[in-house]
Amino acid sequence: MYTLPALIAALFLHVKFPLLPGLRDTLYGIIVLSTCCAIFYPPDTRDFIRYTNAFLSTSFVIRAVELLLVHDLSHLKRLQRVSYLSSSPVYTWEPISPTLGWKRFAQICDLIINPRAVGWSYGSPKYQPPVRKLEAVPDGANGCVPNREDIVLVADDDRFSFLRGKIVRALVAYFIIDSYQSAIGRNYSSVSNFVETFLTNVLNIQASPATTEGVIRLFILPPVHWMASYAFVDGIHAATGVISVGVLRIISPQLAAEPWMYPPVFGAIRYMFTFSLRGKSPTPLTLPRTAE
Repeated sequence: MYTLPALIAALFLHVKFPLLPGLRDTLYGIIVLSTCCAIFYPPDTRDFIRYTNAFLSTSFVIRAVELLLVHDLSHLKRLQRVSYLSSSPVYTWEPISPTLGWKRFAQICDLIINPRAVGWSYGSPKYQPPVRKLEAVPDGANGCVPNREDIVLVADDDRFSFLRGKIVRALVAYFIIDSYQSAIGRNYSSVSNFVETFLTNVLNIQASPATTEGVIRLFILPPVHWMASYAFVDGIHAATGVISVGVLRIISPQLAAEPWMYPPVFGAIRYMFTFSLRGKSPTPLTLPRTAE
């Protein structure tokens, strides 16, 4: 349960490691020990919390290895919107702030909760928006572009289509999760009686309660649990996208996210029903060439 705070502290204080090697060893040790405790000595609470704690601790230690040992933190850059060029989708590749402050803390948090590295320089091209270097300083910059070589244009997605698709995904996810709770969570006995009646009257199988339970566990629960898990993750992602891209834009455009920041998690909704996580990636957007 202490893996996440220890990882945040290690990344936040990474600039101090050359001066304080003991601090580095201490934080690394806390990360490893916390993960081991979560796996071998889980908290005495509900199974869901125990398994979630172990899963998250393991995933965070993997992120720790990736960010602290594999990549050079000082060389990582993130796409940051240039606010004074609001008329165009212009971004700059901004490195992690070397100063211990709120800006560095926010960048570190985004780095941790963004395992696909969307918008980060080290991420897979599959999850990155199409960018093109700026040939000239655009109108309205007023000479305040910090590093011209790091300024890029990002293809602007159709915000309406994005919100419409995410709302549909969120509604489908809600319907599936609510149906799962109604059928399996609150009316499991009715489902069991229905299966027993179906086996006896339709298939002419004299089903005992044990046989009925075995059929449910073997043929019904696996696909139902798959769909509920798929819908939960996809629904949370879709709802977050709607709030970040749509709602926040009404409240405060400066805080609103862009559609490219929320690529699909699993692919099309139909993959939920075909039991596939390997959906086809959407066709990348292309930027038209502008006259110089």
